[in-house]
Amino acid sequence: MSARPVALSIVLSMVVTAAVMAQAPQSPPRDPPRTQNVTGTGVITGVVIAADTGMPLRGVDIRLTGTDLRAAARGAFTDARGVYEFTGLPDGDYTLIASKVRYMTMTYGQTRAGEQGRPVQVAGGRRVERVDFTLPIGSIIVLRVGDRFGDPAIGLRVNLFQAKSGPGQRTLAPVQTSGFGTTTDDRGEVRLSGLAPGEYFVSAGGGPTLSTAAPAKEQEVQTYYPGTAADADAQAITVGLGEEVAVTFNMVIARTARVSGTISGSSARPQVRLERRGPNGSTMMDVNVASDGGFSAVNLSPAEYLMTATTEKEIGTTRFVVTGEDISDLALVMRPAISLRGRIRFEGSAPSGIAQTAFVLRPEYVEYGGLPYVAQYKQSDWSFEIPPLSGSGVLRPNFPLGWFMKAVLLDGRDVTDTVLDFESYQGKPLEVVVTQSATEISGRVADASGRAVTNYVAVAFPADSRRWTPLTRMIGSVRPDQEGRFTIHGLPPGAYLLAAADYLPAGQERDPRTLERLRAGATALTLKDGQAASVDLRLTP
Repeated sequence: MSARPVALSIVLSMVVTAAVMAQAPQSPPRDPPRTQNVTGTGVITGVVIAADTGMPLRGVDIRLTGTDLRAAARGAFTDARGVYEFTGLPDGDYTLIASKVRYMTMTYGQTRAGEQGRPVQVAGGRRVERVDFTLPIGSIIVLRVGDRFGDPAIGLRVNLFQAKSGPGQRTLAPVQTSGFGTTTDDRGEVRLSGLAPGEYFVSAGGGPTLSTAAPAKEQEVQTYYPGTAADADAQAITVGLGEEVAVTFNMVIARTARVSGTISGSSARPQVRLERRGPNGSTMMDVNVASDGGFSAVNLSPAEYLMTATTEKEIGTTRFVVTGEDISDLALVMRPAISLRGRIRFEGSAPSGIAQTAFVLRPEYVEYGGLPYVAQYKQSDWSFEIPPLSGSGVLRPNFPLGWFMKAVLLDGRDVTDTVLDFESYQGKPLEVVVTQSATEISGRVADASGRAVTNYVAVAFPADSRRWTPLTRMIGSVRPDQEGRFTIHGLPPGAYLLAAADYLPAGQERDPRTLERLRAGATALTLKDGQAASVDLRLTP
């Protein structure tokens, strides 16, 4: 059965029912107090109901993250009345996510598929009530997979994707599901449930076999609906709100390949890992290497691969593409391993009561292929080391709330936003400057008639379009809090444009085509170091 077209319901008017969103004030409300409450007496409470029945939903998992929650997210479950409550909250902005099997996972304030949620502000230690959710029944894709003969394909791993927004060729990004499993059962079926309405892509397969298996000329390979080995030829499956759609396809047979070659330049026998790259993530396997550096791997299905060889002193990488033909002359040359060594320097006092490991520093690559290492702290003086790297990119933080990376200084030169080959870091002093004095842009939005708007997305982006790059720190987007006010924290100083749109799917604010559209009605603003600016915007049509 093929996927039949359905009308995509983008607007989910019943998704979030919060009294603060139900009213559209004619004039902006007064700003709530923004003094810091250190005693933690704030409360957030609300009710979760089912959109199809209007009845309270018990056992809904509510996750809360936000200001001054230095550990993992706090959690709560709704009781028999569908009520949840978080107490002892410091002042700040919070994000809440509600999830339950069979229902769509929703962020508070989300009104449309793929939309960002809205923060909930706790100020003055007050109790914030009626932070309510209405959860729609999730859409379902029932996938039936047959083997090469059309018989049920049992035990295959199924992957779900959505097209990623951005310029150029379509990219498929993995989607998490709330179903009961992603492996085909004895009927060759999988039920992918709890989905938001939209377009999805699916694939099934078992991944490449290890090099110890006997060579096979052909085998079943990773297959995308409606029956293709190429993700570029995959077709979308469209599901409406709460709809169940069934699709069927058979696995594709493709010629597999044997890849062999030699590793040179190593002082010891290296450890070699082969990574099959695809939109569903990576599949890793070890490759045996002979004493003379020779290696081989068989039964490799068509895909792009990254081979990485490491010893204590050397590292080597090479990419290759398998199309079904054997590769017999692959050469990988080892070179001295490069570890980034540096130190974090805090403007002002170093944090107390926060573990060093909470300050995650990692490489972000121009393209995939680098190793996903993070900084390892060696001493109490905040010195760190990032294990051997390869490729080009920048360093990016994942710091506790309220802490921001101000600069990356390499040999005294600011390279925070400069893409460099990580080899160029070798042997040079490296310092990462961390601050709590960050920029802030806040304000409100009105429509063309001057009436206050409380449901929108505010976007800040560089005035210079040459800075609209994938790794830029100068793009930020946020939805308003329950008072209708937006706040964007931590952008680096510079010249910006600010705009407000009624709806943008998460991530689309980084698409240059979207920024070009928003530019026409945008407001210019130059941010200085540590500046707090207030800007009122008009909604972009």
